[in-house]
Amino acid sequence: MRPSHMKEMETIEQTEKQIALARRNRIRLASHYINVESIAFYDYVGVIERIGKVVHVMERGLLLQFAGYKEMFFFETLLELEVKGSIAIT
Repeated sequence: MRPSHMKEMETIEQTEKQIALARRNRIRLASHYINVESIAFYDYVGVIERIGKVVHVMERGLLLQFAGYKEMFFFETLLELEVKGSIAIT
């Protein structure tokens, strides 16, 4: 096998490992939000701005029903908001 082919095979193996790791992390993250009933969103002062009811759990996020509209949030985005204290999970 030529050196260029060997390097290409190594790159493919590394990419496959990264994909597997990303899947495991996504599953861990999804399990954190899987039993959530609703999410309260706070404004910059700490007052509840809106509350969304979980209507559907998808592979990469949650679909929330607000007053008159629905919005989808990725698990990664919810985690960022939760760490910042911008949302509360119920």
